Amino acid sequence: MKKDKVFKIIIFILTIIILAYITIELLPLFKGISTLEGRMQLKEEISGLGIKGIFMILGLIFAQIFLAFLPGEPVELLAGMCYGPIGGLMVVFLGSFLSSLIIFFCVRKFGKKFIYSFVKKEQIDKIENSKWFSDTKKIDITLFILFFV
Repeated sequence: MKKDKVFKIIIFILTIIILAYITIELLPLFKGISTLEGRMQLKEEISGLGIKGIFMILGLIFAQIFLAFLPGEPVELLAGMCYGPIGGLMVVFLGSFLSSLIIFFCVRKFGKKFIYSFVKKEQIDKIENSKWFSDTKKIDITLFILFFV
């Protein structure tokens, strides 16, 4: 139990360090895309990568879905900007589908152990045993509102 906690803390710290490094490295890019010329240059660079550019956007979509706190709109706008409305839509749909599929199969293969590595067992038990969770109509309405937002 203690080893798991230490491992999670190490992973968390490494994740923060990696995200900080990526943010620092991308600051010039963020400043550049604030201008029209910078956006056009970024579009040219990503479009010029060919299939690598598509895989890059698919990776961003996976990160956005797996790390739910990342906003998805910039990635969707980037895909649309680089590959047009239809091409960008297809890339976003493909990325969303593949990411959801990977998460689905991880949960199916590893079961609740996979979920417990992200959320405490007590929290899941509390939700599963609540009156709200046993009412499918309430769940459907809540999920509709959440996905609508």
